[in-house]
Amino acid sequence: MNEENIEYGKLAKYYDIFYKNKNYYQETSFLKNILGDRKSVLDAGCGTGNHLEILEKSGFIVDGFDLNEEMLLIAKDKIKGNLYLGHILNFNNNKKYDA
Repeated sequence: MNEENIEYGKLAKYYDIFYKNKNYYQETSFLKNILGDRKSVLDAGCGTGNHLEILEKSGFIVDGFDLNEEMLLIAKDKIKGNLYLGHILNFNNNKKYDA
């Protein structure tokens, strides 16, 4: 793990506090309009899983990945979908998603 990832990992326990006023419901509503009939979603850089949690509660099948294990541990308590440790440049779980 490089130094940048270590610093990112230290933020995990504070991430949701920093973004407590962020309107995830509004952002997710926008995403749902774009997704339309699509049902399976992969969130690249899912962080603590806030968007995934709302999408999953709305009936979407969700998976996510992030490069920080601490973020994923928090997300794990929010969603039933699969979470993966990985980087956007080389992530591959051999699954297909609608979006």
